[in-house]
Amino acid sequence: MRVDATPESFSEFGPGIYLAEVKACEVRHTSEKTGSHPYYNVRLHDGAFAGDGGLIAFDNILLAGRGRSIGIAKLKALGFEEVMGDDGKPFIDVEPEDLVGRRVWVMVGEDEYGGKVRLKVLTEFEPKFSCGYWHEKHPPEEAGSDSGLMDPDDSVPF
Repeated sequence: MRVDATPESFSEFGPGIYLAEVKACEVRHTSEKTGSHPYYNVRLHDGAFAGDGGLIAFDNILLAGRGRSIGIAKLKALGFEEVMGDDGKPFIDVEPEDLVGRRVWVMVGEDEYGGKVRLKVLTEFEPKFSCGYWHEKHPPEEAGSDSGLMDPDDSVPF
């Protein structure tokens, strides 16, 4: 018997840039080896509702330790603002439930994890930094037909 060894996919979507909605968010912690820092694990679903609102990808928003600056950039893209504390240090006040329902543009690419192909939010550092998220009202220039947006000539599906 010939068994197909092609890795399975977690998502019906392919690599690209999508308008996504946070459908769930939970607090987790990194391993003790890295200092047990908190992070938000979010489920990003199709926010343009071009399909069935299916899962695009899971993502982590780091809140402390290495990667915190990328986490802050993601929170800002989700519409959260930095405020100045009484101690003169900036902070963002956010709880996991505050993320649910927020929409953001995400850039995802393929990655293999546990023998399955999944989509992963792509962070870029050169030539220009991108945390892989863009504010809902400011889509990246690269967003195109794979983004779930309709072209002006498309017929309305309802």
